[in-house]
Amino acid sequence: MWLWILLALIAAIIYLVLTSYNSLQRKAHDIKESLSNISVSISKKVNLINQLMDVVRGYQESEQLTHLTVVKETGMNAIYSSYQDSNMMLTNLQGMAERYPDLKADQQYHRLITNIEQCEHEISQWRNEYNARVKAYNSHRSSIPTIFVANGMGFSEAPYLDLTIENAEQTILKDFKMDDGERLNALFKSAKDNIVDGSKALASTSKVVLDKAADTSKKIASSEQVQGIVDKANVYMGKPSTTKFFYLLSDSTPKGPVKIEEIIMLAEDPNWVEQVRLSEVGTEQWMSFEEWTTLHTQPTLQLQQRDI
Repeated sequence: MWLWILLALIAAIIYLVLTSYNSLQRKAHDIKESLSNISVSISKKVNLINQLMDVVRGYQESEQLTHLTVVKETGMNAIYSSYQDSNMMLTNLQGMAERYPDLKADQQYHRLITNIEQCEHEISQWRNEYNARVKAYNSHRSSIPTIFVANGMGFSEAPYLDLTIENAEQTILKDFKMDDGERLNALFKSAKDNIVDGSKALASTSKVVLDKAADTSKKIASSEQVQGIVDKANVYMGKPSTTKFFYLLSDSTPKGPVKIEEIIMLAEDPNWVEQVRLSEVGTEQWMSFEEWTTLHTQPTLQLQQRDI
């Protein structure tokens, strides 16, 4: 019974762990997805700024301009650095356009500026979605029992993203971490080993208890007192008895010992019934067949008649 209780408890714990783990994984992937969308939009903005830089060079080749590097990482620091670099370069290019009226009036210049503004709007939308998902994730992570699973599986608290310069210190945080499956596999392996060890120990203990109970039962069953009780119970239940008897006829010496079933068979002879005297083994009392029948076989006969 204790084994079943232990297994049920382990199953309940595993269910809670898996449920919490799956919900954390799902919300963590949502955060990663939003962060990836931000990275894509920033990369798009960087490409447009590089194109704008080429337009500016066409009007003033003496300007020392170097293309920005397109961000390929989705880490918090890489995204923040790329975004700030693109903003500073855009500010410089717009300042140059103020010094060159023809550049400021260029249609391609205006088209690129418009596209960059659209990218900025996309980045803002993705950032809002990212922060909303971070809020939902952190709230779920801090609940019980999810927080125990999160700490055990390496799900760190997700940082909010603010791309403004004045919040640079708050923005550059540790990258968001989530479980890659290794810790979950290690947990299952540990749980499996514990279950096997616990089952073996419980089985060993149960075997010892059962062996002791069997030995005790054998000792009790072998006692003469209990054997007598068993014999009487067998008679009442219509089962063969182990009690034996001597029988004595008027012209012979005592014979036996014989079982009760043999006496009943001999009693089929009316002459034998009239002459016989019976005595139970271990006693010195002799009785007639009628007395013996009342004492030893009446319960059996009554039971047989009732069954009929």
